[in-house]
Amino acid sequence: MSRIAEVEIRRARRRFAHRMPRTVWVAIGLTVMGCAGFALDGDLVVSSRVADDGATPGDPALIEVTAQNTGDSRIQWGNGSSSCQLSLVVRVDGEDWRAIDRRGCTLDYAPQALGAGESRTETIPWGGEVLRKGSQGPVMRLEPGVYEVRGAAGDVASSAPVAVRVEAES
Repeated sequence: MSRIAEVEIRRARRRFAHRMPRTVWVAIGLTVMGCAGFALDGDLVVSSRVADDGATPGDPALIEVTAQNTGDSRIQWGNGSSSCQLSLVVRVDGEDWRAIDRRGCTLDYAPQALGAGESRTETIPWGGEVLRKGSQGPVMRLEPGVYEVRGAAGDVASSAPVAVRVEAES
């Protein structure tokens, strides 16, 4: 079962536990698992382009990330802010780390998805800060050097890497 499905089932259980017997929750879980697998069928293509490749916290690199659904069905890769649906992943010592981009995102909770034939582009400023994937902290500033950065639509699809230079702070 996907992490998204697990979270949605737990949330629904808390809200409606007193109204539904346990067997209904098992059926809902199986339905969500099937839908999560179905929702990811299709062709989600992510690409990245570096507009400005020198990254410091005061003068971040600008990375344009585009996700395009080339399939004929809707693809959903997560839930969260409707204004910050795409993200960056940075390769550090052979591991993928989540880029911390300090964008101002709306505080709504919406499906992160594209309909058939739709695309979405976000320009993400990145100042060279990362968070180890699956970790809650601390945020780390990378040492100066060149890093592979990929645009991502959740854990569903990511772009080919682009090179971004992290510069020393002056």
